[in-house]
Amino acid sequence: MPAKFSETEAKQRREEILEAAGGVFARKGFEATTVRDLEEATGLSRGGIFFHFPSKEEIYKAAIQRCSLAGAPFVASRVQGATTAPEALLAVFNAVHEWHREHPEAMAFFQQITMRKETDPEFVELDADISASMNRFIAGQIRELQGRGVFDEAIDADGAALLMHGVLDHLISETLGMDPEQAEEHVRPMLDALTNGFAPRAAASTGS
Repeated sequence: MPAKFSETEAKQRREEILEAAGGVFARKGFEATTVRDLEEATGLSRGGIFFHFPSKEEIYKAAIQRCSLAGAPFVASRVQGATTAPEALLAVFNAVHEWHREHPEAMAFFQQITMRKETDPEFVELDADISASMNRFIAGQIRELQGRGVFDEAIDADGAALLMHGVLDHLISETLGMDPEQAEEHVRPMLDALTNGFAPRAAASTGS
């Protein structure tokens, strides 16, 4: 008979499967990853894996989504102490850059999903879902910073989130191979430009 899990135990087991399987999928891609690879990575049998997920593809998609959103709490923690718009924007970039350097599987998944969505409508939808979740997170961070007077309260948080998301994606792709000091120097002109749009009007007009 199948093993019985409490809801908490089942959630923990699914997380463990996604953590282990995600590393394999990131390295090898979907097609090259075999069920045997997943068994070896997770330490579970085929039955133990597919008790929690209906298919290899569902594990793959769930691993991509989990990895893509995993950096959000780390970024949020790094922005909490920011008191000015330039400080907040730099903290966001540095946090995202650091997280990607420490989690290369995220960029591997980004490249994989970019290729797969060209031919697979399900991955177009997955990419849209991930982007929407990330935009909601960024908008929430913008509102939190507005509430503390760090960002201009007149900014439309949802529209600004789209802008910040696009800029961050561009800057990270440009600087991922750089060390933190080089990356910060490279992106500073763009962050300075963003400051003019995000800072409270009085701060922006004085250049502070």
